[in-house]
Amino acid sequence: MLLTPSNSPELNPIENFFAIVKNKLKDMIIDNEEQVAFEVIKTMFQVTKGKVEGCFKRTLRNMLMFYFNLDRDKILN
Repeated sequence: MLLTPSNSPELNPIENFFAIVKNKLKDMIIDNEEQVAFEVIKTMFQVTKGKVEGCFKRTLRNMLMFYFNLDRDKILN
């Protein structure tokens, strides 16, 4: 089993998903906590299936890049 570094958001699909949500919310002017919660939920449900699939593909690509960039001699010894 290959362990990945802890706290690596690029290797976590939910972090990629929240990046999409945060990007859509960044220019909104929000007045209170209730509105923040409402806009976050609304934005999350507006994310398309293709964008969600992209989050998983991006995570898989990042994991593969991480694995192939490791120094294999250090892992095997």
